[in-house]
Amino acid sequence: MLPLYELTKKGAHWEWNERHENARNTIIEHLISAPKLTIFQEDAPTELYTDASSLGFGAILAQVIKRRRHAVAYISMRTTKVESRYHSHELETLAAVRAIKHFKQYLYERKFKVITDCNALEASKHKKELLPRVEQRRDSVLRPIIDELTRNERVEGYLIEDNVLTKVWLDLESMTQRAVVVPKTFQWSLINTYHSALKHPGWEKTLQKIKETYWFDKMSSIIRTFVENCVCKTSKGHSGAIQARLHPIPKPIAALES
Repeated sequence: MLPLYELTKKGAHWEWNERHENARNTIIEHLISAPKLTIFQEDAPTELYTDASSLGFGAILAQVIKRRRHAVAYISMRTTKVESRYHSHELETLAAVRAIKHFKQYLYERKFKVITDCNALEASKHKKELLPRVEQRRDSVLRPIIDELTRNERVEGYLIEDNVLTKVWLDLESMTQRAVVVPKTFQWSLINTYHSALKHPGWEKTLQKIKETYWFDKMSSIIRTFVENCVCKTSKGHSGAIQARLHPIPKPIAALES
């Protein structure tokens, strides 16, 4: 994949040649050849294979189904200029951290194995003194992730049900709540539909009604911005008492003039 990565660099000169075509064909061949990807099984043993080099990181999420290992998903990414100078021990640690982060939705609250060809990574669990960078990865990055993945109480998360992404959380009464996640491209259309159907109420009432079924990030501020800029805001009549114009009595010219 390296020839293809080179074309994605900022300022890279675009030139598609035989190297790039061969890389593309190789990727396609691997994707359509065994082992093909399988659907994640909730009750199957889960394994995470990680590897790293100065060029990049790679990981495979796999499961043992009917005594055979099947790949579920792949991930690969390039190292930065700074990361490419890391020791192999550091690279392998970083690869494990990034793989766990990437596949968090599969590994949450689940026992799994991290399998790597770096023996030093296994030994680092028992070392008291490590390089500062590896120590930081182990303690402040990897440990919180592992704690979150293995804790018993699940506060909130996401589910895919019938091809619909749903946000799940617990309210104050510990009742499970769900809401359909709305992509950014459909948010304004959804707000407009509800705001119009409700006869153009204020933003708080519009928000309350949408929250019954849907969710998206920063929805309060987005809905408020939409309602405050709606054309109904300028075309609505005055709802309070109307103050009439003053008509002062003309000043008389002579005494006793009515």
